[in-house]
Amino acid sequence: AQAKRFLDLGYDTLKIKIGMGPEKDEEAVRAIRSMVGPAVKLMVDANSVYDARTAVQVGRKLEKYDLQWFEEPVPPYDLRGYGEVKRGQGIPIAAGEGEFTLYGFRDLLATGAVDVVQPDAGRVGGFTEGMRIAALIQADNLKFAPHTGMCSAVNIVAGMHYAAAAPGLFMFEFMELDHPLIHIFKDGMPRPREGKIELPDKPGLGVELDRKAIEKWVEK
Repeated sequence: AQAKRFLDLGYDTLKIKIGMGPEKDEEAVRAIRSMVGPAVKLMVDANSVYDARTAVQVGRKLEKYDLQWFEEPVPPYDLRGYGEVKRGQGIPIAAGEGEFTLYGFRDLLATGAVDVVQPDAGRVGGFTEGMRIAALIQADNLKFAPHTGMCSAVNIVAGMHYAAAAPGLFMFEFMELDHPLIHIFKDGMPRPREGKIELPDKPGLGVELDRKAIEKWVEK
C-alpha cells in the first residue's frame, strides 16, 4: 500500500526497509517488485542489522529483483564484513551514514566494498567537511547519494544543498513521512516534483523557521 502511494505521488524509485531475516526480506521485496513492475527502481536498507554471513544470504536471495543497492548490510565498524558482503553477493553496496569524519570515509572507501557512498552533512561536520568527503568519493569514481533521514527538517534542506553542490550526484532520497517536525518552515519544506527538487535561493539555506510551529514542541 505504501509503494502504491509513493507511485501515485510521482516517484519512480523506492527504498525498502529490510532486516527481518532472509526469508521475510525476500517476501517483502518480491511483493513490492511484483506490484511496481520492472521499470521502477528499488533499493533495500538493512540498517546494519546483519552479520556478514547473514547479509550474504540475504543479498543472494534478492539479487534476482534488480536492486540499485543493498544499504548498510552490516554495522559501520565492520569493515572486514563489508568486504565479505561485497564478494559474496552481486548487489551494489551502499554505506556511509554511520561515518562521522573524513578519516572514517577514507578507511571505508579503502575496503573497495562500497559502490554508493552516503555522507550526511549534519553528521560529518557541515558543508566544508562534506565537500572534502565528496572529493574522496569522486576520486574513487563512486556514486554519491547523501543521507538525510529525519533527524531535522533543517538537516534535510542542508542535505539538498549539499547534494546540489557536490560532484557526481547519483540520487537524493526524500523521506515521505507525516512527521510534525517537517512542518517548521514558513514557506514549507521543498519537495520533489516529477523527480526533481527546486532549491530555495534565499540567503543561507533559503528557508525561514516558523517559530510558532517550533514552540509547541519545546518543553517548558
